[in-house]
Amino acid sequence: TEPVVTVLPTDEPDTMPRQAITVGLGVLMRAKRILLLLSGSGKAEITERLLCGRIVPQVPATILRLHPDVTAVIDEDALQLVRAHAPNLIP
Repeated sequence: TEPVVTVLPTDEPDTMPRQAITVGLGVLMRAKRILLLLSGSGKAEITERLLCGRIVPQVPATILRLHPDVTAVIDEDALQLVRAHAPNLIP
């Protein structure tokens, strides 16, 4: 399956990207390398579920833990729940 470019509707055009790429998990898991960016407190819950939870279909991002070459760049706001509930997980 080829990635699909999607134009995102927005009320604030200066703050939203004009386009995005939607990639299914099958395509993503066939990538040689994955760079994952998680930023802001709005990503804190999914960051915790991604790093600390079980790999489950209800949280599709958890499958990324099975990929052999994932680099995650995560800011402190997105890490806040991980640091609170699993302080030894992240240095």
